[in-house]
Amino acid sequence: MVFQLGLRIAYHQAPILPEERHYTTFEANGQLYQFKRIPFGLKNAVPCFQRVINDIIDKYGCKATYAYLDDVTTCGRTRE
Repeated sequence: MVFQLGLRIAYHQAPILPEERHYTTFEANGQLYQFKRIPFGLKNAVPCFQRVINDIIDKYGCKATYAYLDDVTTCGRTRE
């Protein structure tokens, strides 16, 4: 049995370290802003998010669990 879970909004939940936020600075209406969470469009945002998901899977020892971006697939004999 294969169970798949989509993490549609999880991408925007991965934080950016305070000392690295200046790399995301942008200007709008004469003001400067920095992202606190990973937005789509940053060059290394996708591999960074993938690393966060893989770290979570490893931390909790999830066996037969595989992630590709925001799709997490868990394999097992039963749903439990």
